[in-house]
Amino acid sequence: MLQELSEPRPYSTILPKVGHGNLVALFHEFRRIFHQAEYGMLKEGERDVSFFMLDPIHYGDQIQNIFDDGLAFQPILRTQSLRGFVHSFIPAKPDQIAAYVGVVARDLETAKRFVEAFKKNDHTEVGKMFCYPECCVKAFLDYKTPDPIFEIAKGKTQIENYNHLLQQHLRYWGPAIVPWFPCSFNCSESYDKARHWLDRLKKIDVTTTEKVLDILKQPSEWSLLNAQVLVKHPEFLGYATSYYSAKKVMVRFA
Repeated sequence: MLQELSEPRPYSTILPKVGHGNLVALFHEFRRIFHQAEYGMLKEGERDVSFFMLDPIHYGDQIQNIFDDGLAFQPILRTQSLRGFVHSFIPAKPDQIAAYVGVVARDLETAKRFVEAFKKNDHTEVGKMFCYPECCVKAFLDYKTPDPIFEIAKGKTQIENYNHLLQQHLRYWGPAIVPWFPCSFNCSESYDKARHWLDRLKKIDVTTTEKVLDILKQPSEWSLLNAQVLVKHPEFLGYATSYYSAKKVMVRFA
C-alpha cells in the first residue's frame, strides 16, 4: 500500500555562478529592505495588517518597537524557527525553542479580525486586509497548488511578454517586488501597486533595489518535480522545496 507523502521541510538556497558570489548577501539585504518597506506602509496607513515573526532571541525588543510605533500585535502560531522561504509553518513542540508568527495591525480590533479570518482560511478577507488586488485574490481562490507559478502562466512553458515587477518564481530567495501572486504576469492592477512598492523600496535603498531589478529582468527558467524547485538563472542556480508533483512542470521566462 502506498503511503501518503508528508509535506517536505522548508528549504531554500542558491548557488551563485562564478563572478556572482555577492548574491547571498544581496538577497539577504533585499529581504531586510522589503520587510522595512512593508512595515512602513502599515505604519502610514497604506495597509491594514502585515505578517510579523517574533524570533526567540529578540522578541522583547520587537514587541517594544511595535508598541512604540502605536501598533498592535496578535499571535497566530508558535512555530519552529526556520530560515529562508516557507510555504507553511511547522508548529513547535513544547520543549523546542520557537518563534511566534503573528499579525501587526494599526489597532487591536483589526489584528483580532485578521487572526479570525486567517484561522478560518477566509482568503478573500485575508487578501482584502492585505490590500491585494481584488482580481488576484479571486484568482488565488481557484489555484490548485500553493506554488502556482505554472497556473499563473496559464499552463504555458514559455512566456515572452510579462512584467518583471510581477515575477514570483525568485521569491524563495528574496527577489520579488510584491508579496502576492498576481492573477497574470501582466495584471494591470498588480502593476500599478508594484510601482508603488518599488518606489518605497528605492527610498530605503536604491542601489540594492536596482541590483535586484536587474536580476528580475534577466531570462530564467523555473521548474518543479518531486517537491523540488529548480531555477536556472544566468547568475545563479536556485533550489527550494515546494508541493509534491509527480510530473515535471516548467516555465521559461524569456
